[in-house]
Amino acid sequence: MKAPTLSLLISLSVAAIPCILPAQAAGTISVSTSVHTDSHEELDSLLAPVALYPDTVLTHVLIASTYPLDVVAAWRWQQNHQHLSDTQIEAAMSGYHWDPSVKALLLFSDVLGIMAQDLDWLQALGNHVVTDQAYVLGRVQLLRDKALRAGYLSNNSYQHVSHSHKTIVITSVRPHTVYVPFYDTRRVYGAWWHHRAPVYWHHPGHYRRAGSLYYSPGIRFSASFDFGAIHWRNRYVVVNRQPVRRYHSPVKRVRSSDYQRWEHKHRTPVKVVRSTERGARHISTLSRQQLTPLPGQRVVKSRHNSTVRRFDNKPVKQPVIINKTRQEKPAYTQRQQTMTRQGDRLRRTEQRQVKHRTSSTARQQGSAHRDGRTINR
Repeated sequence: MKAPTLSLLISLSVAAIPCILPAQAAGTISVSTSVHTDSHEELDSLLAPVALYPDTVLTHVLIASTYPLDVVAAWRWQQNHQHLSDTQIEAAMSGYHWDPSVKALLLFSDVLGIMAQDLDWLQALGNHVVTDQAYVLGRVQLLRDKALRAGYLSNNSYQHVSHSHKTIVITSVRPHTVYVPFYDTRRVYGAWWHHRAPVYWHHPGHYRRAGSLYYSPGIRFSASFDFGAIHWRNRYVVVNRQPVRRYHSPVKRVRSSDYQRWEHKHRTPVKVVRSTERGARHISTLSRQQLTPLPGQRVVKSRHNSTVRRFDNKPVKQPVIINKTRQEKPAYTQRQQTMTRQGDRLRRTEQRQVKHRTSSTARQQGSAHRDGRTINR
C-alpha cells in the first residue's frame, strides 16, 4: 500500500510543476513590460511639443532642462531686460554663470518662458536626459517618424527635413536663422498610442501658419550661440567647449574633434538661510557640501576658514558669509579709526618709556622721603 501511494504523490507533484512555472514567468514578464510601457508613455508625452524642433534648438532645450534653476533665473532676467537687443543680450551674458545652453535660449523668449513656467515638465524631462541620452534621442526619432508618416513633417520655406539610415534630421533653411515651430501635439503624430495625453502648448498669436504648424519669426543668432549638435548615429549630444567663431553644418560638427560629447555637470545650489536668533546669515548644509573637493581639487585648511583649491593652486569661489550685526562703515571712518588706534599705541609706548626712565633714575639717586629728604641706600 505504501509504495503505490508514494509513487502517486510523486507523479502528482511532477505534473503540477509545469503549471506553476509558466504562471510565475508570465507574471514577471508582465511587470517588466508595464514598467517599460510607463517609461515610454511618460517620455513620449514630455517630448511631444519639442521633438519637431530644429536640431539646433532641440539641443539647447535638452541641455537646459537639466539646469531648471538656471532656466528660471534666465527667464526672470529676460523679463526685466526686454528692451535689450540680441547683440546686447549676448554681451550681457558674460557676467552670468548659467549654462551656455540656457544663455542661448534667451534668444528664443517664447520657448524659454514656457519652460520656466512649466516646472513639472522641465524637471521631468531633465531627469530623463541625465539618466539616458540615447533613450531620449531614440524616442525623439520615433516621434519624428510618426509625424513624417502622418504627413505633418515635411520640407517648407522654414525648415529642411532629411531622412536617411532611419534618422530624421531637421535643419533650418538658412545657416544663421531659425524658425521655431508650435503645433498641436494631438494631431501631428496621428492617432496617439498611449493612455496619457501628450503635452500641448498653445502657439503665440504672432506666429505664422504653414500647413498644420505655426512658425515664429526668423530668429537670427551668431556662431557663439550655435555650439551644439546631435550625433544621431550614436545617440548623444555634442558641444564645442571653445568659443565658436564660424558656422559649421551639423554633419561637420559631429565629425569634428572640436565637438565633444556633452556630459551633465552636477552643481549644488547655494541656499542662504537667515538666522533670526543672531541676526546673521549662515550657509546651510547644501552649500557646505561645496567644500567637498571635486576631481582635480583639494581642500586647504587655515586657522580661520577652509577653502577649496585646484591642483594649480587657484582658489575656487566660495559663498561669502555676511554678518549683519557688523555694519559696514565708510572708508574715511575706517581711516580715522586706524589713525586713532595708532596714536593710542604711540602714547602708551611713550608712557612706558617715561615710567621706565623715572624708575631707573630713582634707583640710581635713591628713594624720595615724604618730607622731601633723599635717603641713600
